[in-house]
Amino acid sequence: MRIIILFFCLTCQFCLAGPVTEPKFTGDWSEPTNGLRGRLLFAEGDKMPEGVRFGLVYLELQNLAPGETLYVYYNAGRLPLHCELKDSKGNLVDPSLGAVSQFFPQSCWLALPSDSSLRFRTGSSGSGPDYPCLFIISDFIAGKWAIPFNATNDYYLSGTFSSISPTNDTRPHVWDGTLNLPPVKISMKSLTAR
Repeated sequence: MRIIILFFCLTCQFCLAGPVTEPKFTGDWSEPTNGLRGRLLFAEGDKMPEGVRFGLVYLELQNLAPGETLYVYYNAGRLPLHCELKDSKGNLVDPSLGAVSQFFPQSCWLALPSDSSLRFRTGSSGSGPDYPCLFIISDFIAGKWAIPFNATNDYYLSGTFSSISPTNDTRPHVWDGTLNLPPVKISMKSLTAR
């Protein structure tokens, strides 16, 4: 009987686990601030019926503090990640209008043990455009850009990540600060959605 219950639990766990999207493009690490550094990663999401393919932005944080677990307060409602997109000439690309995501994560503490890293997706879209494009999403509220598939430029997504912990928290080794995240290059020519 115990074997059947164990098998059932493992089966449920595998059924609920979602696919991990591997990044297509990876930015350089930022300079460390208070023992933490970060970088941006970019992956292609699924193609929607309208021909929209979502561009998924990930943030990876790495703890460089020797022997200490760092605690980072993540509150998506305060827009801790602020990104900008530039074309190959260095011109800012205007953000696109889009609905605010219906999925909005609760604020939480991210625990990074010494010599560890954590990668997570930084945004979700409420809706995308109704025409074929690469729709880049860097956060849950703003940070959205629609790039036509016939574009041949390279684009560069950079940003800052900031965290300010709640004043009433007493846990040790709380990380507060700002990371200046170097640009991740997004090459339209090498994307699969055409």
